[in-house]
Amino acid sequence: MDNHNSLEERFRRLNRVYAVLSSINKSIVRTHNKKELLKDVCQIAVKEGEYVLAWIGKLNTLTNKVEILASDGVVEYSNNLNIDLNYEEQSNGPSGIALKSGKHFFSMDIKNDRKMEPWRERALSYGLRSCISLPLIAFGEIRGILNLYS
Repeated sequence: MDNHNSLEERFRRLNRVYAVLSSINKSIVRTHNKKELLKDVCQIAVKEGEYVLAWIGKLNTLTNKVEILASDGVVEYSNNLNIDLNYEEQSNGPSGIALKSGKHFFSMDIKNDRKMEPWRERALSYGLRSCISLPLIAFGEIRGILNLYS
């Protein structure tokens, strides 16, 4: 019985991911304003993807800090979020790794993940338990990151 429930849960998650991607594709086609598109992506991830928080950021190359461009969900966490890649500890968190490597990085357990140390207490206080940082790549260059929290 447990395997059956586990399989159903995996299918449910996969269907949710496909629904999110489909809605994002529709938004890309109909939205011509970049800021509105980024906001739509975050809203879709929260409403259809059932994520607690979604935010999109980019690296300010002058300050080496991540700037948040759009967010939805528990935005209080992402407000004043300090990700400064000038500091090794912060540059080795999920967002820093995704921005530097161009590869996704996830934390399945924020409470016990040492890479989440700079943000752990704040994240837990908002009920965030896991996250993934996905690099946004266009024309072979990393343009930003999409962060999803559950």
